[in-house]
Amino acid sequence: MSDKNVMKDKGKKSTDKKGYAAKKRFTENKKKIVEALMNGVSVVQICKDTRISSYSFYKWMEEDAELKEELKSAQSFANISIEDALTKSALGFFITAEKITAAGTVVQYQQYIAPSIVAQIFYLKNRMPERWKDRTEVENINPDKIFTINYIEAIKSKNEKT
Repeated sequence: MSDKNVMKDKGKKSTDKKGYAAKKRFTENKKKIVEALMNGVSVVQICKDTRISSYSFYKWMEEDAELKEELKSAQSFANISIEDALTKSALGFFITAEKITAAGTVVQYQQYIAPSIVAQIFYLKNRMPERWKDRTEVENINPDKIFTINYIEAIKSKNEKT
């Protein structure tokens, strides 16, 4: 029995050393972790890059209120940046581009990036879901009569009439 207890203690000590090493890596890389979150890197990827378990990451975040607030602020910054990029993509925007002329000189010019229809759809579906959902539900006023609408047939018959 005493051998099992010794083995358990040894296992516990090695786990503590691993935990200490991970905490040290986390502390040493805290600035990089915050910067990565600000740039939109996921917590999962940060944990992989720093060799820290996600459990430890969230545990330390819960234990340290200041750290938690700093990390939430970094994630919020990333969310705002992505929201801004989505809005720009939906509306279209200008960039400053460069080209090399036949004479070999570099010339800067303004290039217009056209709006993205996908970004517009995504934006509208999420910002105005009551108007921009994928399907429309119609309430049947007379439940005794069940009817279906075949849009293709309706369009064909409308075209034939005109």
